[in-house]
Amino acid sequence: GSLATGFVLLRLPKMPELREYNGKLKHFTPAGPEINIHGIPFLDKAREAARQKRLAAELAAGGKNAKQIKAEQRKAQQLQRQKDKRKDAVAKGRNPHKKRGRN
Repeated sequence: GSLATGFVLLRLPKMPELREYNGKLKHFTPAGPEINIHGIPFLDKAREAARQKRLAAELAAGGKNAKQIKAEQRKAQQLQRQKDKRKDAVAKGRNPHKKRGRN
């Protein structure tokens, strides 16, 4: 876990050697769904253009990775909407943690 944190990994790579440690490493917490890993651009414009092209091709093909990418993006959008709602509620002077409606 410390090694992954030292390399600033957002999540562990999918490798057969790491399957038994999935979610069980000390000193390492993977990035949550609020971070869109597929939206982090390369600084090199040529590499970024190639990455965007590969990503678009993968999403168009509709493979297993495309489903995972879309699910992660939906989850990130949902969390962002929740944060925005809470922020608006606080700005209006409301308690965002108060339970409303039926319990």
